[in-house]
Amino acid sequence: MLKTIGCLTVLTIALSACRKKDTPPAPPVDYWLVSSIIRETDTIRLTYHSNRTVKQVNEANDSCRIVYENGRIKQFVYLMEYVKNLPFKSFNYNGDNIVRINQYGWNLQNQWVILDYDSLVYKSGRLAEYHQISGGVRSRVNKFTWEGKNIIKEEGFDVNQETDIPAYVNTYTYAEEAGVQHRINGQFLFLYLFRDFTLLSDKMLAKAERTRLPGGVLFSRTVKEFVLEDKNVVKTMETIEDIDNNQTSTLNTVFEYTKFN
Repeated sequence: MLKTIGCLTVLTIALSACRKKDTPPAPPVDYWLVSSIIRETDTIRLTYHSNRTVKQVNEANDSCRIVYENGRIKQFVYLMEYVKNLPFKSFNYNGDNIVRINQYGWNLQNQWVILDYDSLVYKSGRLAEYHQISGGVRSRVNKFTWEGKNIIKEEGFDVNQETDIPAYVNTYTYAEEAGVQHRINGQFLFLYLFRDFTLLSDKMLAKAERTRLPGGVLFSRTVKEFVLEDKNVVKTMETIEDIDNNQTSTLNTVFEYTKFN
């Protein structure tokens, strides 16, 4: 039976038992964490530390390791030969909030440095604005509307000489199921997949619609459906995208899992 989902994530099963006098203790909780994400011909493979945080990611000929500091993700570091042990993303925090995402590359002096970064602004503990800084210049802004614990609207703006110019509006609809992306510590999926803001929401995404501005014309609609297997984890996901009402594409994703106690 098909259900709805909006991100590349993992499901967990909480096994519990009523505890009565003279009854044995409840069994340990089993955690099913994704080990592979297979999208058509592309595969992302994850390995984990014993505390269930992501240790390493392998994708085609690319691989990276995850560096933690004080229990939070600090860096993504390349493991490929020509850039081995160089970070390609790093993260600054204010308390538990990520306030800056740094992106690295070679400069004209052949030095590996921060070239661009994103600045995150919060209001009442929720992400309110996301500023993209390219070459030291603010180039794009995203602003968010929350309903409870879910982002229901994302407004995108291009920036011209510090003036925010409306470019699009995304509206999001969620399924009843809780979003399982948060089962991996440190907002890993949001940081790795990059700028998929629905991964900050509490529920699973069911549908996303983008409207172009000015004009308010519907540009794209994305619907995600998934199938659960016997251990109640997502086995397959189908993503159907309709762009400009005449270009429909379907992407199938298969998930494989590893079990933690």
